[in-house]
Amino acid sequence: MKERMIKTQVGQLFVSYQPAEKIAVFLSGAGSLPTYENFLPVIRKLPKNWGYLTIDYPNAGQSPPENQENFVLDDLVQSIIEVLSHFKVIQYAICAHSISGLVAVKIAESEPFCQGLILIELTTYSVLYGELAQNPYPEFLSLQEKVQMLGGGYEYLKKIGQESFSAADFKILWEKAEKSSDRLKSVQEGFQHYCSIAKSDFLNLDISFQFPIFILSQAY
Repeated sequence: MKERMIKTQVGQLFVSYQPAEKIAVFLSGAGSLPTYENFLPVIRKLPKNWGYLTIDYPNAGQSPPENQENFVLDDLVQSIIEVLSHFKVIQYAICAHSISGLVAVKIAESEPFCQGLILIELTTYSVLYGELAQNPYPEFLSLQEKVQMLGGGYEYLKKIGQESFSAADFKILWEKAEKSSDRLKSVQEGFQHYCSIAKSDFLNLDISFQFPIFILSQAY
């Protein structure tokens, strides 16, 4: 496995890369979790002829702090494509969580080499701006209440991580997530952790690609 920093237009991105004929590209959602450790249980089960590429966004995992105030979603998409080009990845499928589902679709729209999408709890227009944001479903409100009872989203992720990972894997995952969070404690006021996402980013999206797409979501 190769680990390195790749310079892109949105900043330095930490990546882990295992070359093979076909590559599974993993993208985490917003937050501080390192992508490799976050998807490690899945990576271990990849077929032998598949390699992987995990990418930490700016201000997440092992990527350094970088103010995203002047960047939009397309800048992030192009930066991921830069990483793919750097490693000359030409046959790949993307496994993406949460807001990265939107990133993955944008990549697939502009790149001819993507051969599949696995979108986990992807963020939709409804989540950010539409029905779910304005009139949350009872199940969603119940989840929010559970998160608040645990002390917030960070503690909620910690709890489900402890339940889902082995003790050894979780220890490494959470240590790197906490280091990422600690690096951001010294940033100046006005520092933006994530690129701007506009309503227009969801317009005219088309997922009728000529390859398999799997969308995994809770019932609501």
